[in-house]
Amino acid sequence: MTRTTQPKSLVAALDKGVRDAGEDLSERDVPTIAAARAYASQVDAVLGDPDATPGERVKALHVLPHFVNACRMLGFNPMGREEIAKVRANAAEVRSRTAPPPSPVAKGSAKLRAVTQSRGQSA
Repeated sequence: MTRTTQPKSLVAALDKGVRDAGEDLSERDVPTIAAARAYASQVDAVLGDPDATPGERVKALHVLPHFVNACRMLGFNPMGREEIAKVRANAAEVRSRTAPPPSPVAKGSAKLRAVTQSRGQSA
């Protein structure tokens, strides 16, 4: 693993993850990113407040599992990347097993083209 500079906040870390993910994310991920950003903002606000009470700090830390889960769903941690890779592999396997057979019309057209071209005719 390459050493990187630590972001100053969870929101900054999330934003970096979104930038680094690039094309791995799509418009369908926007709600999950928004939820993760809301969790990160809550934690950042409390942990960055020197006047926050110990109880407020504990409550903020209870949001962290939700933040981590959103990051996992986006593939921002090893477990998430592993789960996404498994889903993609399973989807590819299912597609290969359930792909429709070639159309008989398409097969016939290819044969017709081959025959007519061998006779010097255009199809």
